[in-house]
Amino acid sequence: MNGWTSPEGILYIKETLCTLLPWPNGPHYWQVNSTANILEGNNQLVIAACSEGKIAVAYLHLILISHLLKKPPRSLLSFVRSIWSTAVVLMITPLIDVGLQNLLEEVEQGKWLVIILSPEWLNSLEFERIVQNKWFRKLLALYVIDEAHIVLPWAADFCEAYGQINYIIACIPVGIPILVMSRTLGSEAETSLTKFLGFCDGTYQTIRRSSASPALLGLSRLTT
Repeated sequence: MNGWTSPEGILYIKETLCTLLPWPNGPHYWQVNSTANILEGNNQLVIAACSEGKIAVAYLHLILISHLLKKPPRSLLSFVRSIWSTAVVLMITPLIDVGLQNLLEEVEQGKWLVIILSPEWLNSLEFERIVQNKWFRKLLALYVIDEAHIVLPWAADFCEAYGQINYIIACIPVGIPILVMSRTLGSEAETSLTKFLGFCDGTYQTIRRSSASPALLGLSRLTT
C-alpha cells in the first residue's frame, strides 16, 4: 500500500470501517478521504453542512487504529509499531466541554479518547499544564477546531479566548495534524481563517461539501 491516501489506502479504510461501523451504507467517501488525510498527518479544512457527519471525521481514525492494534495486517506492521495503544483527540468547540478537573489523570486511565473543550479554557493555567504535559503530548493524535467560521468574528467581538486557538497550534508537537471544521465559510473568510491558523497554500487539504443541510435539501426537492 502506497500510503493511506493512495487508492489502495482509501479502499482499505473504506472496507475496514464498513465492517466495524453499524452504518447501513458505511462512511461517506469524503469521510474516508478525510480519515486517510489524518492518518497521513495532513492538515485539513472540512466544510460540510450540519447532519453530514463532520464530527465523525474526528474519531473514525481512532476506530481504525484500535482495530489495527488488535489485528495488524502484515503490510501495516511498521505503521502499527509507530502508534500508541491510546490516541487522544483534542477538540475545541463553542458547543460543550468536559471541563478540566482531573482531566490528565482520566486521559492516562484511557477514560477519554476525544477531549472536548470550549475556547474559554484556553487562557487557563490548567489548560497550559495539560498541553505541556509529556504524557498528553505523546498521546495527542489530532487537534480539531470545530465551528471554525465563528473563530475570527467572536475573537474580535466578545470572546478573546478564540484568539488563542492558533496559539495552541504552536504549542502542540510538530507533525500533529490539524482538522478545521465548519458548516459554512466564504472565500474571504476562508482566506482570513487559514492565514490566522498559519495554513499556507499547498500545506493543507480542503474538503468542501454543500453548505445546505441534507434535511433542507430534501425539503427543497419536495417543494420544487
